[in-house]
Amino acid sequence: MRKDDPGREGLYATRWGIIKGLARQMDRKSGDPTWQIRRDSLSELTEQILSTYQTGASHDRSHWVNQLAQDSVSYVSSLRNAQNKQASEEINLQKSTEEMVQKAFTLLRTYAFEFNNAVGLSELHVTCTKPDTVTEVTRYSLSREPIATLTNYRARISTRFFSLVVRGNEGTVEFYLLPVQKVIGMSKAELAYRPVARLMGQLNGPQSSWMIGDQELSGEKLEILLSDLFKELIEYSRQFITRGR
Repeated sequence: MRKDDPGREGLYATRWGIIKGLARQMDRKSGDPTWQIRRDSLSELTEQILSTYQTGASHDRSHWVNQLAQDSVSYVSSLRNAQNKQASEEINLQKSTEEMVQKAFTLLRTYAFEFNNAVGLSELHVTCTKPDTVTEVTRYSLSREPIATLTNYRARISTRFFSLVVRGNEGTVEFYLLPVQKVIGMSKAELAYRPVARLMGQLNGPQSSWMIGDQELSGEKLEILLSDLFKELIEYSRQFITRGR
């Protein structure tokens, strides 16, 4: 084979000469903090050239590999976009959930203020605990390491005897009516009680809507629901006072 033969041997020799030249340059620059990364890239390029030389060039193989690479990149990109969209929707739904808890609390607190003005500092005085994000450990390992947690956005309206708990998480807002001493147990205690009401939220594009049962929740229906729940809180507390006497 002549030295100017453009065949595989000549191509290999040319590329190998370039590789050796780059290697000598890398040795001289070994003080560079990135030299290890560059050397690894050079090693990979060397193996690629050797592999091509040993197996021979193939247009069909190159086309197939390139197509596979393009399909893989497209798939990963599509998957990442779907994951980003889902994450964005989850964030928006949680934001809407917290806004609903805050709205419910604001109305309940208004009822409490007006009720307290009417009854004064009596046994039925109502206190309000503002909404806050509460994370609880729900399960421990044998070594008492937390392995499962539950996070809720929670508010509370209470008399001395009963509490109306409002908690929301990821598109669900629930209302629990339970004795004050049970509130300390939080979610674990609430498992022993059925929610007295539940709202379900969903996203419609950038907007959110809420349902109670099979009906869409309007501002009027929300206020009727909350006034009924506040009334129940007071009636339960009155009954407790009556039984205690």
